[in-house]
Amino acid sequence: MEDIFLNPKLKDYYMEDFNNLLMMEEGFWALDNGFLKEKLIEINSNPNIQTLYSKYGIQGPDDSESYIELAFTQNIELKIFRSILPNLIAKYSSITTNLSNCYYRYSTPRDNGNFSIRDKRGIGCLDNKDYFRINTIKIHLEAYNIKTKNEFWQDLALALSELKAE
Repeated sequence: MEDIFLNPKLKDYYMEDFNNLLMMEEGFWALDNGFLKEKLIEINSNPNIQTLYSKYGIQGPDDSESYIELAFTQNIELKIFRSILPNLIAKYSSITTNLSNCYYRYSTPRDNGNFSIRDKRGIGCLDNKDYFRINTIKIHLEAYNIKTKNEFWQDLALALSELKAE
């Protein structure tokens, strides 16, 4: 399958979907954290970046993981890999103290495992079988400290919202 990067048409589609998500109030799929909503809005203000899937994660031993999956334009791909990801991993992967771990996964266009023909909740990650037919990066943070998690989201939002194409 060929690489597919974010473009203005896809940005419009995903932004419409994101705006639907902001209004969703249904338990599991709703963004239940105001801080996360604020950071996602900040990230999505960049025309070269689009969030597709995210989770803040409750704090504690049951769920310490936060993640964000995002699409990006081809002209900023190298900046993400050469600057943003190495900086996040270096800062948030504390090998000596095991306080946090940051890593990422790159995905080429793929099937949407969440898709159900009967699901009509109004969000693409459930309703659109082609939702993930785009190159994405999923950045994970495992952290038990709420301050670390909030700092991660602040750093991530700042870095991604200010990322410019050359």
